[in-house]
Amino acid sequence: MQNSNINETSDNNTSHEENVIYQRLIASGEKERLKELLRERLEQEGWKEQMKNKIKDVMQETSLSELSTNSLVQHLTPQARTLIPEHVRLEIVQQIHQFLQKEQDFVELYSEPTTTTKKK
Repeated sequence: MQNSNINETSDNNTSHEENVIYQRLIASGEKERLKELLRERLEQEGWKEQMKNKIKDVMQETSLSELSTNSLVQHLTPQARTLIPEHVRLEIVQQIHQFLQKEQDFVELYSEPTTTTKKK
């Protein structure tokens, strides 16, 4: 049971950190830029076509009474994530790291206390 609590605490910390990063990305407009970059890369890699084919396959295998948008999303989301090429995933992560580094540099630059020396 103790491991479970450790994981929950770790997840809570990560969730808070992720939320802070997410809010920074939104406030700066970087989230939209990254979404567009991801769309472009996925289109270039043929991911969209792969997903269209997966959807067609599921629709053919499933009866119409069982088919809903929610069931499609639940069924296909894990597959969609695994089909994202690793180099695309790494490029997006690298872009986020660069953004955060720039943000940190900016915060450090403008939050450093100015030192003044007294004249005697």
